[in-house]
Amino acid sequence: MSNPITNNGSAAVADLALRNRAAHINADISRRRIGNTEVREIIDRLPAELRPFVDVPHDVGMRADSHSAKTADRASAQSSGAGRHATTTGNFATATGADAPGSHALAGGHDSKAFATGLYGHAHAAGLGSEAVTAGASGHALTSGDASTSDASGAQGHAVAAGGHAEAYTGGARSHAVVLGDAGKASSLGDSSIAAALGHDSHVMAGEDGALVLRHTDPDSGRPRLKVGYVGEDGIKPYIWYRLHPQTTAFEAHDPHESDDHTEDR
Repeated sequence: MSNPITNNGSAAVADLALRNRAAHINADISRRRIGNTEVREIIDRLPAELRPFVDVPHDVGMRADSHSAKTADRASAQSSGAGRHATTTGNFATATGADAPGSHALAGGHDSKAFATGLYGHAHAAGLGSEAVTAGASGHALTSGDASTSDASGAQGHAVAAGGHAEAYTGGARSHAVVLGDAGKASSLGDSSIAAALGHDSHVMAGEDGALVLRHTDPDSGRPRLKVGYVGEDGIKPYIWYRLHPQTTAFEAHDPHESDDHTEDR
């Protein structure tokens, strides 16, 4: 006949051993800050009797999985999880940051695309004809190649395009669009936003209570000057493209896709 005292003692020892093993596993998960997939894989591999003693981290739903990086042309890199990034360096490639907070996308080849759709997610596309797009609040888009496009649609998300014939667009409130190259287009359609184009022959558009900034050259001193206009003042309307008249440097409505009716004045 078995001894109940001995059995209870053995069970207590076994229980203590399981708890000690679980404590080491919990500490390892917290220390390594591993991602969602890795946490679940660890738990799935544990013996059934040990799983009840393992604490799933409270932030496991927000934890990040691995980064993703590709270097080949026409490659696609996609990250999953918060705080993780996707990078491509080949031409015609696509980098997509996770739809999670703080995930960024970087595309370095020409005609490449970078997408970041999560909160605070940034996108940077550095090649000729590239695109950078963000959709989350406070997500910024940056392109640095000619004929490239930056698009930030979230609130307080800014777009900067640094190449010639480049375009920068924002759609959220208090979001600003800036183009640094010549013949660029900057559009900020959200309330209280600023559209600025600092290159020659550029166009700007702003939404309600927005502001417009264009650059021109002082004919007497040759120094660059900025012209600032405010939606609702001096006849400036929201959601209309504007440029500077080549002679008067006044804001005038002009569709950038239409022919230039001031060619002879230049």
